[in-house]
Amino acid sequence: MDVEYDYDRMQEELSTADFDFRRGSILEQWLEFLPVERPELIARVTLGELPTPMFQARQLPPPADQAQIWLKNDAQLPTCSLKDRSMPLVILKAIELGRTAVGIVSSGNASASLAAYAARAGLHAVVFLGEHVSASKLYKTMIYKPLGIQVMAGYTVAETFFQQAREEFGFFDCNGLINPYRIEGKKTFAYETARDLGWRSPDAVFVPTGYGNGIVAAWKGFQELYRLGFIHSLPAMVAVQPAVCAPIARAYERGLSHVEPVPMAQSIAEAVCIDDPQIGGQRVLEVVRDSGGMVVAVEEEEITQAVRILAEREGLAMEPGGAIGLAGVLKLMRQGNPWADGIQVASLTGIGLNDLQRGSAMVGLPVQVEPTYDSARQALEQTLAD
Repeated sequence: MDVEYDYDRMQEELSTADFDFRRGSILEQWLEFLPVERPELIARVTLGELPTPMFQARQLPPPADQAQIWLKNDAQLPTCSLKDRSMPLVILKAIELGRTAVGIVSSGNASASLAAYAARAGLHAVVFLGEHVSASKLYKTMIYKPLGIQVMAGYTVAETFFQQAREEFGFFDCNGLINPYRIEGKKTFAYETARDLGWRSPDAVFVPTGYGNGIVAAWKGFQELYRLGFIHSLPAMVAVQPAVCAPIARAYERGLSHVEPVPMAQSIAEAVCIDDPQIGGQRVLEVVRDSGGMVVAVEEEEITQAVRILAEREGLAMEPGGAIGLAGVLKLMRQGNPWADGIQVASLTGIGLNDLQRGSAMVGLPVQVEPTYDSARQALEQTLAD
């Protein structure tokens, strides 16, 4: 299901000037674009989530250093991932509908976000997790004390069990592309991006894609702005997946209209490692084709390179799944990027602290010295000489 609005009335009553200097949470800033029936409930659910920063990358390697590549940092939301765009709205709608328990199946970021906002609102949270969830994400989920159930199998098995439990116990399903309000919250990414560019659409948007909720939502947001005349063109939407687990990329390359599951494989970008995206995969294919975009599969070493570049050259520490959008940009820049002369936006979706185990393997330890200044000086001399 999708939420629809009276766009003709919105076009008559709204203009970009109404949103240029708004203050408050994301829900408050884009209230007219959202299905909120009781705005007074926003104070009950918000954790102070604000529009996230977007800025142009300055130190990317050639040939990307000559392109206009912008970085949209959704890792600065309260639980450090893009999931905080949609969860406040989903929890608010649960309260409006009189629900007392909410549930989700997740690879870690969504479960943490749901648990945090449910705790804030005083609702019970049920989270199903697959086997391969980082210790960091287990911690940041369970700290809010939801009922956590970890199925010692892949994400798809956990999803099947979640659906069975939902039917039996009746909690409010907060999964993306199942609950339509997830799309409504996440589409605010598009509004902020266009506003930051002076109410202009980028030429291409690169989105980390597992199940597909993020790219579908962003496309809806850009379409709404275009329909209202806030922007005068639409971007190409590019879904980026890890090559070791890329069912949507495989379907795109084969020209299919549906997505077939692939054998489950582990990627350092575990946040977007979904072997059978079911409904989401088909919708992603529709979005990339309708927008003139594509699906890009990136290798593990390309993801690692993107993480390192963001940290060492741009000052941004991202988990691998959060950096994979930039990995897609850089890959196309090397191979021939159809949007190389335009504005490209890479969605950065999760902070590096979300996956300390994999992240720690990418960084070095400090130089250890004896407790004398001479030891420290020798280390400095050697390092600075290099």
